[in-house]
Amino acid sequence: MKIKIENTSFPKEPNVGIEEMSVTYVQPADTDDDRSNYQRIKISTVSVPCCEEDGEDLPYYYNFEILPFDDGTPGHWSVEHGEELLTLFNDFFERLKHKHEENK
Repeated sequence: MKIKIENTSFPKEPNVGIEEMSVTYVQPADTDDDRSNYQRIKISTVSVPCCEEDGEDLPYYYNFEILPFDDGTPGHWSVEHGEELLTLFNDFFERLKHKHEENK
């Protein structure tokens, strides 16, 4: 029997659910910044802590976290255009969707 992966904290037998997922993206330092200050942003899911919805996958909350630089100072994530952030968000959602669909 083939097990399917569901985007939920409450999978149906015999399937497996994705309760949380995270991806940390990294980009080189800004041109006016220390070259060792790689910028990192972490996007993660947290399942909604409620009851199972009838026949529906549970929705997620999406968390966005700017990680500190390696020396512990607060980090940042710089963009020139808003589309750059959309690219990250779309990549994350596609990866989450892919995890869900790869075993269909």
